[in-house]
Amino acid sequence: MEVCDPLTDPCPLLARRHDIEVEPLEGMLRVREVLEIENPGKACYVGKVSDDGGEPVTLQLSIPADFIRATFDKEFYGRRFSLRSGKLLTSIPWTPGIRELGIACPVVPTCGC
Repeated sequence: MEVCDPLTDPCPLLARRHDIEVEPLEGMLRVREVLEIENPGKACYVGKVSDDGGEPVTLQLSIPADFIRATFDKEFYGRRFSLRSGKLLTSIPWTPGIRELGIACPVVPTCGC
């Protein structure tokens, strides 16, 4: 079992890679994003408690205004993110090291151009 000191501020997380995969289907596109998130430090990033006393936010992802849903590659992430104020947020503690976060958007119709 790994034991780390907690870190609340500043956020040490780095996005080392951000890939967008687009798969053309008949009359549609399937879009998948893959983020490689690294905590390069030796402490576990746990975030700061929000002013309203809610859970701390450790990672926040922006989403399009017409966002309907996303499917995470790993169930662990899907259960730990929530949609609040138009953003995908999580309070996952980020231990030192690299994690891959894959998100697939639902199949979206193309314009047919």
